[in-house]
Amino acid sequence: MADGLLHRVKINREEEMLYLEVMQMQFVLSSGTEFNAIKSLVLGKILESNDIDQDTMKANSQGFVGCLSSVQFNHFAPLKAALHHTSSAPVIVKGRFTASNCGTSTGADSTSSETTHSFADHSGPIDEGEPLANAIRSDSAIIGGVIAVVIFILLCITAIAVRIYKKKSVYQKNEAKGSENEDSAETALKCELSMQNTVNENQKEYYF
Repeated sequence: MADGLLHRVKINREEEMLYLEVMQMQFVLSSGTEFNAIKSLVLGKILESNDIDQDTMKANSQGFVGCLSSVQFNHFAPLKAALHHTSSAPVIVKGRFTASNCGTSTGADSTSSETTHSFADHSGPIDEGEPLANAIRSDSAIIGGVIAVVIFILLCITAIAVRIYKKKSVYQKNEAKGSENEDSAETALKCELSMQNTVNENQKEYYF
């Protein structure tokens, strides 16, 4: 893999079995160790070597030098979280951590490589560990904004519907009153014509 090109590595665990996929080539790794309650994922080089076995120490002697891109641990993106400098995150950075475009400069497919970050813990000062923000807060803010916009649109639609309903009710009432007034005027006109006819007939009877 040390050819300067961008490689896609996927590690999946199902109980005691590890499945490793490198550039769509799959490998099955069996282990006698039970994976119970994994609490952390180390990218780069393990700096605290107190409780590490000899095999791990040997593999960890050189550390990792290169480019990591689009790392996902369960539903969490630690590289993205480490680059967001807000106040709360389950990410601790020790040593040097810088952003880079090393993954995009190799000529690989741009759709398969997202924003690429460099992670080299083999050099630079070692600090106590600085918690950096993750993408959870920003995602929550985006989701909250979308929900607020949807609620606002629903309220606007409800207000418009209520206004249209009120206007329709007022129009129907006015129309009903207008028809009643027309009926009353027609009845009064008929009564007046009837009285005039009666008077004319009476005048005809008593005319000498």
